[in-house]
Amino acid sequence: LIEAIAYEDSNMFTQGMASVQAEVDNIPLAVSRIGDLGSVADGRLVTLTSKPVIGGTDAFTDGFFVSETDRSAGVKVVGGFQAPTGVLATVSGELKVVSGDLVIEAMSVTVGSGTALPSPLAVPNLCLGNRGLGTGPEYADLRPGLSNAGLLIKTWGSVIQVVDGGFVISDGSIRPQGGKT
Repeated sequence: LIEAIAYEDSNMFTQGMASVQAEVDNIPLAVSRIGDLGSVADGRLVTLTSKPVIGGTDAFTDGFFVSETDRSAGVKVVGGFQAPTGVLATVSGELKVVSGDLVIEAMSVTVGSGTALPSPLAVPNLCLGNRGLGTGPEYADLRPGLSNAGLLIKTWGSVIQVVDGGFVISDGSIRPQGGKT
């Protein structure tokens, strides 16, 4: 219900009032490919239909990850809904940017039956990057390569160094100075 009251600014006092019933129809935008979320405005309601859950709430406590079956893009879904790894999920919610990453804050999640995991992808760690679109000097120490922003990636190798907030894994594809592994 929206109500407006008008007052006249004169020696004569009159008052008028009107009201109208209004319904807000905020229909989510149907997005067919996760990669298209990059062109959607922050705060917009979106729906993704039948996307494979590649990292479910059986593996993560703060949400789950969906991706395209061809692994071209992925996005994290938060909001307290349960979706185990390997099922298809339809997600509706608000698109947000959190710490530079797109996230969907779900208002509804429907989980389908069956498994839908994409085929495994194997690449050496050397081909993965974390530079993204950054080209400035602050990115100089970051690896170039396939940008993994928004994708959940499994890798393998030996932990060769532990650093604040993480660790370094080597699969032998990067040779340290001197050419020895």
